Amino acid sequence: MRFSCRLPCSLLACSCVAVLSSGCSPHNASLIPVSVNGLSSVQEQAIARRAYAALDAHFSGEGIREEFALSLTDTYHKLFITVLRNNATRCCMSGQAGADVPDRLTEDIDQAVERCINDERYGGVLRAEETQDAELIFTFLLDNPRQLEGDLHAMEKQVELGIHSLEVVRGSKNAYFKESVPISSNYNFQKTLDRLCKKAGLEARCYDDPETQVLAYDTRTFKAGRDGSVTELYRYNIPLPEEIDRPFLLDRLRLAEQWFAATVHPNRGLLEYMYYPSSDSYSTENNDVRQLATLWAMVELENFLQSDRLDTVIRNTFTSSMSMLVCGEQSCYVNIDGSTKIAYNAFLILALLGRSDFSADTAAKLAQALLDQQQPDGSYRTDFTSPAISGIDYYPGEAMLALMRFYERTHDPRYLDSVRRAFPYYSAYWRGNKNTAFFPWQAQVYYLFYKAEPNPTVAEFVFEMADWMVDTHQIAESPYRDLPGAFTRGNPRNSTSVYMEGMNDAYALALLVGDIERIEKYKRSIQEGMRFSLLTQYTPEGAFYIGNPTRAIGGFRASLTDNSQRIDYTQHAVFALLKSLQHAVFE
Repeated sequence: MRFSCRLPCSLLACSCVAVLSSGCSPHNASLIPVSVNGLSSVQEQAIARRAYAALDAHFSGEGIREEFALSLTDTYHKLFITVLRNNATRCCMSGQAGADVPDRLTEDIDQAVERCINDERYGGVLRAEETQDAELIFTFLLDNPRQLEGDLHAMEKQVELGIHSLEVVRGSKNAYFKESVPISSNYNFQKTLDRLCKKAGLEARCYDDPETQVLAYDTRTFKAGRDGSVTELYRYNIPLPEEIDRPFLLDRLRLAEQWFAATVHPNRGLLEYMYYPSSDSYSTENNDVRQLATLWAMVELENFLQSDRLDTVIRNTFTSSMSMLVCGEQSCYVNIDGSTKIAYNAFLILALLGRSDFSADTAAKLAQALLDQQQPDGSYRTDFTSPAISGIDYYPGEAMLALMRFYERTHDPRYLDSVRRAFPYYSAYWRGNKNTAFFPWQAQVYYLFYKAEPNPTVAEFVFEMADWMVDTHQIAESPYRDLPGAFTRGNPRNSTSVYMEGMNDAYALALLVGDIERIEKYKRSIQEGMRFSLLTQYTPEGAFYIGNPTRAIGGFRASLTDNSQRIDYTQHAVFALLKSLQHAVFE
C-alpha cells in the first residue's frame, strides 16, 4: 500500500490517504463515513467516484485504485446502479453483498458495476467507449420493508408512486422495481404491480394470492457524472431551488415556448393535442376548446417574450378557426363540425385581442353572439345551435372573461352590463354547487369586473371562493415534500396551474382592497402551488430518462406520476406563470 495526497481535502478531512487495490482491506485507509438515510453531496461524490473507478478498472484490466474507503454508518436493504447514456438505460443491476459483509458498501458498488456491465437487457453488454460520457444513477432501498395489506385499492393507499420501491415475494420467487420504474415507464399502480409479477415469473395479478407478499421500501436516489456533479432525485425528479425569482420563471416560460414549437404537426401546421413521452407518440384525439384556448396562450406568451417563434402555428390556427365562422349581419359564431360551444367564441376573442393585426369587426361580431346567448335570469346558453346546457362550470366564465377583456379594449358598456347581470345568477349557482372547476374562470372575470366597477359584494364572493379553495382543497402539509401547494388533496395534478390563474387574480383583488390577511394567504398559496406546478415541467436536466427529450422539454405533465403532456396542461401553466410575474408574487 502506498500513500497519496492527490484527493482534494474537500472530500476528506485528512490530507493524505491510502491508495487501495480491489480486495485489499481498507481498515488502515482514511474512511468516508456514509449515511444512506441522509446522504450528503460529499458522500454521493465518493460513492460515484468508486463506481466510476470500478467501471474503468473493468475495461483497463487493472485493479481498482481508490484513494479512500467507504464506511457505512447505517444499513440499507439493496443498492442498484444504473448506467444511463444518451437518455437511455444501458444497464441496471444491484449489488449482492450481504448485510454482514465487511466493507459492504464498497463490495456492493463493485458487484453492481460488474453485473451491470454484463447486463444484456438494454441493447447488449456495456462497451468501454460508452462509459466515458455515461451518467450513473444510484438507488438505495432502505432497510425498512413494509408489507402492504388488503386488496389492490387498499395497497395503493399505503404507498406513494415514485417514492417507494416495491418487491413481490412468493416462495423462492421475487422481483424488485425501483421507485423510478412507474415514473419513467408511466405506469399506474396496478400496471406497476402487474409488470412486477411478470418480472418475478409469477402469474398476472399475483398480488391477489394471499401467499404473495408485496413489500414497500423507502428509497434514496441520486444521479452522478464523471465531473463530480451529483444531483438528488426525488420521485425521479430534480427538486427545485429554494429561491424562485423572475429570471427563473422567465426561463420556464421560454421552455414552454420551446415545447409548443416542438409540438406542431409537420404537415397540418397545427398543434398536436397530446404527447406521451414514455412511448414517444402522439394521441389521435383532439379537443377544439383546448386548441383555441392554447391559441390564446401562445399569443399572450409571444407578446410577453417579444418573440415570433410561434407566429406560424398561431397564424395557421387563426386561419383554420376563421374558416369555421358562421356569420350574420351582426354576429358570428364558430361551428366546428357541428359543435357550436360559446367557449369557441370566447377564446377566439381573447386570442384576437392579443394580435397586432386585431380585427375589431370580427371580435365585435363574436362578442355580440355571446351577448345574444344571455337569458333573462342572467345565465348564458352554452351552445349556439342547441338548447342543451353543458360546461356550466367552464363556458360561461370563459365567455364573461372574453367580454370583460373586450370591454377593457372598447369600453362598450354592453359587455360590462352583461357581466353585471350574470353575477347574481352564477354566484348563487356556485353556492349551491360548490366545485373547484368553477373558481378560476369566475375569479378572473370578477377581478376585472371589480376593477371596472368596484363593488364589495363582488370582492367578497371572489374571496369566499378562494378561501374555500385553499382551506378545503390545497395540500398544506404532506410527508412527501413535493406535494405541498398542490390541488386537490385527493388527486394532486396539473389542474393546480388552473387554480393558480384564479388565485393570482384573487390575490390582485386582495391587494386592491387592502385585505392584509388574504394578501399573505393567497400569496403563500400561489408560491407553493406554483412550486408544485413547476415540478411537472420537463427541463433539459429533468428529461434525462426521456428517449426523445426534444419533444418533451418545456411541456407540463398531467401529474408527478403521469408524464403525458396535453396542450392545455402547458396552456394553463403559461397563464399561471404570466400572472405570477405580473403580480410579482415571487418578488
